[in-house]
Amino acid sequence: MIFFVGQHGSGKNTVAEILQKDFRILHVDISLALNEDKAIKAPAMNTSEWVNHVVTTHGLGYFAEVAKDATLVITEKPIRQEQRNEEIIFTGCRSPDIMYPIRDMVVSRPDIFSEHLNSLRVVRIFAPREILVKRILQRDFGVSMQTIDNMLAGDMKHGLDKLFDIADTTIINTGSLADLRNSVHIMAENNFGLKLKPIIDYENREGHRVLKER
Repeated sequence: MIFFVGQHGSGKNTVAEILQKDFRILHVDISLALNEDKAIKAPAMNTSEWVNHVVTTHGLGYFAEVAKDATLVITEKPIRQEQRNEEIIFTGCRSPDIMYPIRDMVVSRPDIFSEHLNSLRVVRIFAPREILVKRILQRDFGVSMQTIDNMLAGDMKHGLDKLFDIADTTIINTGSLADLRNSVHIMAENNFGLKLKPIIDYENREGHRVLKER
């Protein structure tokens, strides 16, 4: 299992999209699972209020349980359809207190997860501040600079810096999608031994042979 960690706007989900398209990868977006949980449990709260409430009331273990449940739900469909995923990647994790319980759950369920997924790897995605700010502004139209500053400062509040310290490798996002894609391919093949999905040769409705994109 591979955890991609980085600040808001660093490109974690872009990396996940590249991996899903080009490799046999199952993606678990922890942030999405937590947002869905907040929408159900506390729709009137903003994200910061919800996080503070949960941490104060339940501790980070609450988020770990939500993330573990989401992982099991997401893995159910590929397993039922007997699809083979070479790896599981996680994005949206900002704390060791969430990462390690997920690792322990995967290791404890050999009935669901292959033994080769027991190995835990952490990849840091780094982007300069100007890139972070630019990407957040593009994604969250109308957000203020004060809000962005609070987001980036809040990233480190629960241990993201500790995940940076134990990262096995780092991908640098310079803002170029082509460069990022190339870096992801090199990392996936050289560091983790993943193989690109084959390009399938098939015939279209007119009988012409064409190549299906990965």
